[in-house]
Amino acid sequence: MQDTPLPDQAAGPQASPPPQPKPPRRRWGRLLCLLVLLALCTALGWLGGSAQGLSWLCQQLPALSQQQLSIARSEGSLWSGFTLHDIRWRARYQDVDIDRLQLQWQASDLWQRRLQVQLLDIGHVRVNSRPAPATPPAGAPTSLSLPLDIRVERLQLASLTLLPADVRLYGLQASYAYQNQQHQLQLAQLQTPWGSTSARLSITDSTPFVTQGQLSAQGELEQIPVQARLQLSGQLLALQVDGTGSGRGMLVEAHGVLRPFALNPYNRFGRLDVRVGGINPQSLFPAWPKARLGFAVHAEPDGGSRIKGGLSLLNSQPGPVSANQVPMSLLVGEFRADDKVLYLDKLMAQLGEGQLNLTGKVEPGSLDMVALLHNISLKTLYATAPDDIIKGTARVVGPLAGPDIRASLYGKSLQLETALGFEQDATGRTLLLRQLALTAGAGKLQASGKLGLEGKQLYQLEGQLQKADPSRLQAGLPVGELNAAIKASGQLAQPLSGKIALKFSPSRLSGAPLSGQLSADWQGQRLHQLLADLTLASNRLQASGAYGVAGDKLKLLIDAPNLSLLGRGFSGTIKGQAELSGTPRAPLLSTSLRAERLHLPGDLSVQSLSLDGDIKADAGSPFRLQLAADKLQAGSFSAEQLRAQGNGTRTRHQLQLDGRLRLAGQAYQLQLAASGGLPANSGQWQGMLERLELAGKPGLSLQSPLAVEAGAARVRLGAARFRLLVAACRWPDWSAVTAFSPPAAMPKACI
Repeated sequence: MQDTPLPDQAAGPQASPPPQPKPPRRRWGRLLCLLVLLALCTALGWLGGSAQGLSWLCQQLPALSQQQLSIARSEGSLWSGFTLHDIRWRARYQDVDIDRLQLQWQASDLWQRRLQVQLLDIGHVRVNSRPAPATPPAGAPTSLSLPLDIRVERLQLASLTLLPADVRLYGLQASYAYQNQQHQLQLAQLQTPWGSTSARLSITDSTPFVTQGQLSAQGELEQIPVQARLQLSGQLLALQVDGTGSGRGMLVEAHGVLRPFALNPYNRFGRLDVRVGGINPQSLFPAWPKARLGFAVHAEPDGGSRIKGGLSLLNSQPGPVSANQVPMSLLVGEFRADDKVLYLDKLMAQLGEGQLNLTGKVEPGSLDMVALLHNISLKTLYATAPDDIIKGTARVVGPLAGPDIRASLYGKSLQLETALGFEQDATGRTLLLRQLALTAGAGKLQASGKLGLEGKQLYQLEGQLQKADPSRLQAGLPVGELNAAIKASGQLAQPLSGKIALKFSPSRLSGAPLSGQLSADWQGQRLHQLLADLTLASNRLQASGAYGVAGDKLKLLIDAPNLSLLGRGFSGTIKGQAELSGTPRAPLLSTSLRAERLHLPGDLSVQSLSLDGDIKADAGSPFRLQLAADKLQAGSFSAEQLRAQGNGTRTRHQLQLDGRLRLAGQAYQLQLAASGGLPANSGQWQGMLERLELAGKPGLSLQSPLAVEAGAARVRLGAARFRLLVAACRWPDWSAVTAFSPPAAMPKACI
């Protein structure tokens, strides 16, 4: 019997079976990478090579920039050149608006590590900056090298406006290149409000950054041709600056060494000398006052982190602030500073025959300044100020954003004690008038209040008058002894609103008894309430009611037989009453007024005046106007006699005007006739000017009727024919929303 072998034994010593072939994973991985790369290239090609791709990128910018950057519209593509419209950047401390940006470039040059731009054309740029916290200085750069060569053949900027400084630049044309380890900027043209500028600048890209630059400018100041030149040389880390400017009667020189990257701001220059002569600051900045200044400033390091220097200023044309001039004629002094404090030593200003001496210190977040005033004439500062010479002290101390201000001043008849401060709350900063005590002889004004400097600008004021004599404050005001309490509150931001209450205790003015009270409450164009009852001897003024919306009614009554009690410039008599209703857009009026030998300040007078008028709301209601004035004077205009009348209804009436006038010394006879009306609920008169005759030299005669629309909203004149002297003129259609100005085409229409 033969044994059956086990399976392993039966197989014997044989080779193991061949392994199963593995799947071609590496091929699939390569294929997947190729597909991803192909998709990426396709996407990049679509984004960069098509207008739709660029438009899609612009649409994603707000989300990618946290809503800070947006572009309204794009044209072209990234690779072939593009134009962007309405670019906006909104950040916490800065807003930038660019109306258009166009780029023409050669994208293929990037493969050769070269950026070639044929044109970078930027439209109008507006930058509005807000105060931002200081950032620590970054120090000097170690290199200015770039990873590729750059050439911008044409760089253009239509305009640049920097706010809130209101700096405006126009028409920039420049080119830029970075090659051979050097930056080069060529400014062919830049226009400013004062003239044109050209410049060139070159800087090497490695330390110490050898710098060469030159700027030339030509322009006009006060219609005087001026030229300026600025030269830069040396190294960027220690830059030599030399500048000159000149014109007829004007000279500017500046020399110094600047170290712009020094960590300590007081070490950012080696020495600085600036000399200026014959400059009017108003010619540079129209909102500034007029003067003729010559000044010199020098400063230099004083070891370590300190500087020292001095300044002097001479004004050869001083004048009062009321004439938009600078009252100071001389300013001299010295200063010292370190990295924490600026010290002002022996700073003296000459104001007329008086002096102001200033000493103190300014730190990064606070200041402490003391001013000593000696024999300063108030009229030197302001032409209509009281005729007094003051002395005293003032101190400003506390945080820069809101210091406390105290002053104690006295003169021959005036004394002032005041204390001001600031506070911050949820509505913003508020100016506090903690104390105001003004004494003039036996009279005194005391007041306190506050004024919001932001938002609605809310204000409050409470004050008391005790035996106040107006004649001590300004020549020409009447002698008096006023006793009154006043309260006021409201807001200065739109819409304007306020409440005021004035109540006289027994008082006298021009020797006559004065009494009464006045209160008013208004918001925007609505006068919610007006109550007044004021009596000065036999003169009386009364008012009551409201005005501004339908249903309001305001009544006025005046009976003043002796206006001379109000002071110089007032005389004559006036008596009348009026009732005002309706709205500012469509006012309704009923009035009767008489005046004799009337004189008012501002060169306004009339020998005799009578006015009667009645304008109602209903379309068929009577319209009545009657005016008679004799020997009327208003500035350079005078009328020996003036008569006007209107009769009819609100919507259909006739107007006539006759007068003997005098303009610029020439006598004229005027005759005018018109017909028209006031539509319901409207203050815009519409009608036809049918007759206009102005006899004199030159004379004027209307040859054809003239359509007229006139009111608070607008003035519109139709076409008409006139005869001016011996010439015939055609007047074209013309309209204006606000003030009247003759149409530009009229001179060309005379034949």
